[in-house]
Amino acid sequence: MKRVVFPALITVLLLAGRLSAQDQPPGTDIYLLELATLTAPPLNLTRRPGYDNQPSFSPDGRTVYYTRIEGGQADIYRIDIETGAASAVLESADSEYSPTPMPGRPALSVVRVEADQRQRLWSIPLDGSAPELIFPGLEPVGYHAWARPGVAALFVLGEPHTLQLIGPDGQARVVAENIGRAIVADPTRPGAIAFVAKRDPGPWTIRELNTGSGEIASLIETLPQREDFTIGPAGDYWMGADGRLYCRRTASDGWRLMADLSGHGITNITRLAIDPAGRRLALVGDEPPGDED
Repeated sequence: MKRVVFPALITVLLLAGRLSAQDQPPGTDIYLLELATLTAPPLNLTRRPGYDNQPSFSPDGRTVYYTRIEGGQADIYRIDIETGAASAVLESADSEYSPTPMPGRPALSVVRVEADQRQRLWSIPLDGSAPELIFPGLEPVGYHAWARPGVAALFVLGEPHTLQLIGPDGQARVVAENIGRAIVADPTRPGAIAFVAKRDPGPWTIRELNTGSGEIASLIETLPQREDFTIGPAGDYWMGADGRLYCRRTASDGWRLMADLSGHGITNITRLAIDPAGRRLALVGDEPPGDED
């Protein structure tokens, strides 16, 4: 049995295979909010004990893809938002994480932990055909985002962790170091990838890589010591802290409290995703105590 320790699951995706009981990551749930009515109770999409995390929306906004760990195995699942039905996209002997729709293809890219513990980027066709290795020479991959077809930015584990840009030729180059785990394709700037630069001491900042020119620009400061964020289709930045949800429109704005979700049992907001139309937001919070349904 493969063994993994999760001392910093909030910072990196560590190598993981089939997990033993003591290795299980904390229980988390994925919640869905309507951005037009943030005061309405959020919908718990994954109400079950265990780890449900890393949400992403399908291009049509009707499906949420996510990572589900059950029985020590990490698999990629999908939820139909209209019906609430959950089903496996892929169940394999390996563990898969970070499902991300691939531009221009009916497929998801995932980080797969292979039998020999190599951690590389694979594609999972949504028609059920066999997964394919995307960038054979780049590892160990933790997280990723697509700038355009064939061009991706990847969080590569190491000392320090690096952001690496890779294209169809398979050649990767380091463009930043000491980065956070959130890597986000900016929907308002085609070809741009946003990430968090984690300076010590802070503040941490969201920066953006122009994958065409290679230039990097500083955008805004994050909430204190927070690394998970997403960007809406109008260019608005979203982050969470404890049970509170914040938004920031421009560099000159401050972070504005949009909703306090702690009254709904949501604590420790981490990963976030917004559907392409900007109607819904999915976020991850710690599993409520006693949630056995």
